Amino acid sequence: MKILLIYPNSEGYGRIPLGLSILSSCLKDKGHEVELFDLTFLVSSNKDNEMREKIGIAKKIDTSVHWGSIGNIDVKKLLIEKVEAFKPGLIGISVIQNNYWNSIDLLKEIRQNFDIPIVAGGTFATIYPQSLFLTGLVDVIVRGEGEGAIVELADAFESGNEIKGIDNCVFFEEGNVRANPVRAYADLNTIPFQDISIFDQRHLMKPFDGKMVRAGYFELSRGCPFSCTYCANFYLNEVLYASEKCHIRFKNAARCVNEIEALNKEYQYNFIFFADENMLSLNLKELKELARLWKDKVKLPFYITTRVEMSSEDKIEVLKDMGCATIAFGIESGNEKFRKKVLKRANTNDQIIRAFKLCKKYAIRTTANNIFGFPYETESDIFDTIKLNMESAPDSFSNSIFAPYIGTELYDVCLREGYVNPGIPSRISMIDDSILTMPQISRERILELYMNFIKYLSGELSIPVKMRNQ
Repeated sequence: MKILLIYPNSEGYGRIPLGLSILSSCLKDKGHEVELFDLTFLVSSNKDNEMREKIGIAKKIDTSVHWGSIGNIDVKKLLIEKVEAFKPGLIGISVIQNNYWNSIDLLKEIRQNFDIPIVAGGTFATIYPQSLFLTGLVDVIVRGEGEGAIVELADAFESGNEIKGIDNCVFFEEGNVRANPVRAYADLNTIPFQDISIFDQRHLMKPFDGKMVRAGYFELSRGCPFSCTYCANFYLNEVLYASEKCHIRFKNAARCVNEIEALNKEYQYNFIFFADENMLSLNLKELKELARLWKDKVKLPFYITTRVEMSSEDKIEVLKDMGCATIAFGIESGNEKFRKKVLKRANTNDQIIRAFKLCKKYAIRTTANNIFGFPYETESDIFDTIKLNMESAPDSFSNSIFAPYIGTELYDVCLREGYVNPGIPSRISMIDDSILTMPQISRERILELYMNFIKYLSGELSIPVKMRNQ
C-alpha cells in the first residue's frame, strides 16, 4: 500500500513532528510505502520565529540562509501533482486546531479530484471528530495514539477487508459518530525508531540562542500526570484514557539513547530537543542511567521542558553532568491564587523562584514559559507575571497568548462566559493575537502587554505604581 501523509503546517515552524515521523516508521516497518506532502516550507513565513524576534524574546538571525525564501506558490496545484505522481491508496492527515481550516482546504482539493480513502488523526481530530465528519471530507478518524491503528487500517484497505472493527477508529454512520474502543497505551519501547527520511532536511535547522543548530527531536516519555485547564491533556487524561492508571510513560534509557545514537550517525545533529511535556517526572535512578548512557554514546547538548515541582537538586545536578543546555519551566501566570484556581497549577511562587535559582547555581540556561490573556485574567494579574519573571530572572523566555482550544476546560469557561463564539474560529494561534472578548481587559491591552514584556523587564517601561505592590 502506498500512503501519502500530509503535514498541514500553517505557521511555517520548522520542526519534525514526532507523530508523523513515528507513524511513517510503523507503516514502513510493515512493508508499506510512505511519502509526505509538507506545507512547512511552502507557506509565506515562519510566523513563530518572526514574532519571537519582534517582541524581543529571541535574538535576530537570518534563517533564510538555511530555510530559503518563499515565493508565490500554488499549494493546491502542488498537492494535486503529488497525488497524481505518487498514486497513494490511502491518504493520512494530522489535524490540530491551528491548522484545521488549512486542512479543510487541502482535503477539499483531494476530494474534488480523487477517489482515495482519507484518514485523519491528531489532537483536534481526536477531541472533536464530528467537526471533520460533517464536512464529508474524511472517511475515518484515528483518535489517541495511532501507531497500531494506522497499520491495521493500511493493511485492511490494501486487502479489501472490513475496517470498522479496528480499535481507536471513529466512523460516521447514518448521521451519527461511531467510536470504537481505545486500545491501551502503546509500549514505547516497542515502537520503531522515527522516520526522518520523508521530511525536508531544512526541518533539522532551528534558531537557538542567536544561532542555527542542527537539531533532532525525540521523546523519552509521553503524557503528563497533570491536567492543566488550558491543555488538551485534560481531555486525554480524564476522558479518552480515563481507565489508564498512569498517564505518563517512559522509554527505558537504553531504548531512548539507541534511537538518538542511530539517527545522529545518519543526520549529524549538534543539538537535541526533547519533546516531553515533563521530562523530570523520570525518577532519579532512571535519570542517572540515562546520563550514564548519554555521556558514553551521545555527548550532545539538549533542551528539556519540565515542572518546577520536579526539579530537585539531585536531578539538576545529573542534568548538568549530562550536558543539559536549557531547562524550560512553566510560569504561565505570576499570580499564585489565579494559577491555582483557574489553571489548576498548585505550585507556589517560591517554588518557581527556587527552581530558577537552582539552575543558576549549576550554570544551566533557563527558559520561562509565560501565557498572556487567560479568561478572568486582569491587567494586575499580567503584571504579576511580569514581576515573577523579574524575581525568577530566567535567561530566556517563551511567551504565548492564551488560545481557547476546544477540548480544554478553559474553552468551556470561555464559551459559558461569552468570551468566544460557538464553533471553530477562522484562525486560532498562540503567536500574535487573542480571540477572547472579555469585560475586564481588552484584546488590544493583552497584546500591548505581551508585545512590551521585555521593555518592562528591562526597565524601559515602568510598571504602574498601583500594580507594583499588589
